[in-house]
Amino acid sequence: MFARAHLLGAAGLLFASPGLCSDRPNVLSIGGDVDEVATSPYVLPEGVTYRRVVRGGGAAAVTWFISFGVARDEYEKEDATRCGKALGVQLEERRFLWPGAANDDYFEITAGRFATRAEALLALHRLEGQSGCEARVTASGLYSDQSSGPWVVHVVEIDPSQFDGGMMVGKTTGTVAGRGKVSDLARQFDAVVAINGGYFVMEPTDGIVGEPTSLSIFARALQSEPKKSRPWILFGDPSKAGAEVRYSSEDVIPMLIWSDGQIDYLDGVNRSPHFLRDCGALGGGVFSQVWHDETCPGQNQLVVLNSDAGFSLVPDDNTLLASIPMTTGCPGCSTATGTITVIATGERRASLEARLQRNLTARVSVPLLDRAADVQAVSGGPALLRQGLPVRNESSEGWPFMSATRAQANSMHRFVTLRAPRTAVGTRADGGVVLVVVDGWRFADDRQSAMPMNGGATIEELRSIMADLGVVDAINLDGGGSSVLVIDGAVVSNPSDKEGERAVGDAILLVPHAG
Repeated sequence: MFARAHLLGAAGLLFASPGLCSDRPNVLSIGGDVDEVATSPYVLPEGVTYRRVVRGGGAAAVTWFISFGVARDEYEKEDATRCGKALGVQLEERRFLWPGAANDDYFEITAGRFATRAEALLALHRLEGQSGCEARVTASGLYSDQSSGPWVVHVVEIDPSQFDGGMMVGKTTGTVAGRGKVSDLARQFDAVVAINGGYFVMEPTDGIVGEPTSLSIFARALQSEPKKSRPWILFGDPSKAGAEVRYSSEDVIPMLIWSDGQIDYLDGVNRSPHFLRDCGALGGGVFSQVWHDETCPGQNQLVVLNSDAGFSLVPDDNTLLASIPMTTGCPGCSTATGTITVIATGERRASLEARLQRNLTARVSVPLLDRAADVQAVSGGPALLRQGLPVRNESSEGWPFMSATRAQANSMHRFVTLRAPRTAVGTRADGGVVLVVVDGWRFADDRQSAMPMNGGATIEELRSIMADLGVVDAINLDGGGSSVLVIDGAVVSNPSDKEGERAVGDAILLVPHAG
C-alpha cells in the first residue's frame, strides 16, 4: 500500500513531495450509480450479466521513471541511492507499507520524470557498466498515488438460482501438462463466459509446462496437490453455478492408502518430484514456505501420476518409479489402466521398496473427493476478502517480503503493491458469484497505443473493487499477461501481452446445460 513519497536533493536531503502525503491508497471505487458502464453487446442467459466499467478517463498523461528497486533497510537504501545518483537526475524516495504488516514499511528509489518511455530508456542506458546497479523503467500509472485512472474493469455477475448451468475447471489439452487459450477452451465447451484460472508452470526448467502450481481438481480427480497456505475456489455441484472460497487445505491433502491399511502422505500429484514450483512443500521442512514464482528442488518426495497427467518421467539414479495395481473402489482417482504410477526420491525410496516387495495394491485418497467425487477446484492467491472483511495474508501465501532476497522483494513489490492486470473470483452472501478482470499494463506511448491507457490495479485496489461489488469472500487468480475474459468464445478484455491472448494452464468456465 502506498503511503508517501519524498524527493531526494543533490546533497541527499529529504524534501516532502507536494500532494503525495496521503497515508491511504487511492482506492478505486466502482460501486453506486456513478459508474461509467459501456452497454454490453452480448446476449447472455438469464442469471448472468456483464458490464464494462470505465473510470477516470480524463486522467493526466503518464510519466516514466527509472526504478532502482526496493529498500527495506538503510543499507539497501544507500545502495539504491548510489546507483540513482550516477544518472545525475532528481531522485525520489517512495514509502510503502507491506499488506498485513503495519510496522514493515519500506521504500523504492526512483530517478527522473520522463515524458516518454523512450526518453527513460535512453537515460537508463547511461548506467551500462555501473557496478552492482540494477534498474528498470516504470510508469506513473502503476502507482496508486500518481494516477486516478483510467481503469477498465470487466465484471460478470452470476445468480446460480437463475442461471441454468454450472461452473467448471478446464484445460484445452484435457491433461495436466500443456497450455492453451481460454477462448479455445470456451468454444470447446460452449461456455458463455470464461476467465483464466490459477498459476501454472511456464518454463521446463521449473517443472512440467502447464501444470498448476497448487491445487487443481477436474475430471473427477485431484490433478495437482495444494499448498498449505494458499486459498482456493471450490465448485461443488456441477449442476449449479455456485462456488465457495476455501482458505485451508486439510480437506484436499492427498494420501496413498495401501491394501494393508498403511498410509503414505503424498508430496505431489502429477508433477516432477525434482521441481517444486512456488515451493510450499506439503511435508514441511525447509521448503514449506510458499514462494511465488520461485522453484525449489524436490527432496525426499513421494509423487503420484494419474492417467490425466499427460506426461511421463524417466527415472534417474535417485528415483524409484513403480506401477502399482490400483485397489478397487478408488473415489476421485481417475485412471484408465487400473494402475497408479508412484515415484519416490531420496529417503522416500526405502518405504516404497518395502511396499513393492509385499505386492500391495494402493489407492489415492483425498478426503474431499472421497465424500463428493464431482467437485472441482482451482487455486489462487493472495486472499482478498473473508466474511466481508479484508484479509491480508500475503506474507504466508507466497510473498514473504521482509525475509526475501532483494531481487525477490523487487518482484513481490511489483506483483502486490504496483498496478497490474488482475483476475479475481468472489462470492456474495446470497450465493452469487462475481468474476472480475482488470485490464492493465497499457500506456499511450508504450507497445499498443491504440488501447485505453491504464495501469491495472494493485492488490489493495482489487480488494476495494470486490468489496464495492458486494463480495464477502474473494481471492486473486493468475494475472498479468494471463488475465483474460471471454464471452461467447470471443475475448472482450484487453490482454497485455504483445501477441494478445496468452496460452494458460487452466480456466474457469460458465457452461449452460445442454438442450
